[in-house]
Amino acid sequence: VTYNLTTPATEKELEDSIKNIANQLQDKGYQSTDIYVLDNDKIRIDIAEPVNKSEESNMVTFLESTLPSGRLQLKTVNTADANEETCVVIDGYKHVKSISVLVYKSQYGIKLELTKEGRNILHDNLGKTFYMYVGNEPWPSKDYNTIETNAGSQENDLTLWFSSSSVIDSYNEIMLAGTIAANLDAENVEVMYTKVDNTPLLITSICVGVLMLAVIIYLILKFKWLGVILFAGFANSIFLGLFIFSLVPWIELDIASIILATALTIISIVPSIIFVERIKREYSKGKSIITSLTDAYTSTKTLSVDTAFAQILSGVAFLCFFIDKLPVVGTIAIACGLISLLTNLVYVPSAVKTMYGFEPSNPNKYDLPAREEE
Repeated sequence: VTYNLTTPATEKELEDSIKNIANQLQDKGYQSTDIYVLDNDKIRIDIAEPVNKSEESNMVTFLESTLPSGRLQLKTVNTADANEETCVVIDGYKHVKSISVLVYKSQYGIKLELTKEGRNILHDNLGKTFYMYVGNEPWPSKDYNTIETNAGSQENDLTLWFSSSSVIDSYNEIMLAGTIAANLDAENVEVMYTKVDNTPLLITSICVGVLMLAVIIYLILKFKWLGVILFAGFANSIFLGLFIFSLVPWIELDIASIILATALTIISIVPSIIFVERIKREYSKGKSIITSLTDAYTSTKTLSVDTAFAQILSGVAFLCFFIDKLPVVGTIAIACGLISLLTNLVYVPSAVKTMYGFEPSNPNKYDLPAREEE
């Protein structure tokens, strides 16, 4: 959605407007939004989330009509021509700190918390009636369009009470929109829909799945029961990585991130594969199975640590030097490095030794040639 500005706005007003709009969209459940200024006279909103059909009409109405409805003003003179020079005006952007909905004994209200300047204006005009305007036009409803002020109940903040809840949501939305600093042109709102083609992502996911399956089959065929443990470590790395990625809001599973995560996960399991191969080598030297396990772990521990720290350090470097452009790369690299440490130094060796505890004298479990133990 693109909005033209009816009047020029300062840099601070534009920044405040972007923050305000972002908060309103987040309150509606839209977290993945990009809001930015175009050519210094337009504000653009990109909502990078699918809109449900049931929510679509409400969302379009909010974006096209409510959000650009105009600045909220409370005037002591009931005329559109009145301004700060001819009457007292409480301005939605300048004098309203926050707006909230109240419920008290079957009554519904909207509370306007004022800034220090706004409270000073209110204190100087207690007892007067404030007329509600939005976009320099009288509030469209004739039933709830004024706020009476008096000492005590309306001394520091302003509250508009309703006898029912039927209109409170629309009032709240329009009032919140009235606190936006920039004046958005409601007559020229450009709305554009985009449909995302998920075919490339689907094909990439299938290819990655086939590659994972091939790795799993290779591990089991080559290492037998040890291959099952390697497969479990491999799967554990994948699911743990997906869990971590789901907790980080700036990581989206697009094609690039899937390929990167897959490559780093395969690299992460390499030290465990070498560990299993080293067991065979140590056993071929005439050592017992348990000695072979211990020596193999000792000789590959440095490789496991080096592999993990290489990923972690590269991720930290990306975050330090390319935080604005490549935060996803750095985060995925760090996560894969930490998972690599856990898998290669803890999970796989512990699982192998646990399996040894059940059948300590069965070399076939380890795909080792049968021979007499030392």
